[in-house]
Amino acid sequence: MARPDITHTLRALDVLAAQMLADAHEQRWDDLLERQPIWIALHQALHDIDWTQYSPQEQDQLTQLMDNLQNAIAELTALAEAWKPELQAMMNVLQNSSKLDRAYRV
Repeated sequence: MARPDITHTLRALDVLAAQMLADAHEQRWDDLLERQPIWIALHQALHDIDWTQYSPQEQDQLTQLMDNLQNAIAELTALAEAWKPELQAMMNVLQNSSKLDRAYRV
């Protein structure tokens, strides 16, 4: 069975990364997490690149796609890290609410 063309996989990851970045910028974390299984499936489809089967122009395109992905991943990581304190605060509120609920349950 032939492997899928890495170019298609990288382009799909590039589009998905842009969607996930938009989700993160707009703090739509649930939407971002719903896209994660697609990301994982595409990531698993990646394989080593046989650079000899690509022209210099195609190699440049692949390199650009990989650079874009690397930048998107770095930005997503930074946005998620910045969101962690807010998430922790929400978790604390839920935990305290649950404790109060248990303490005053009749």
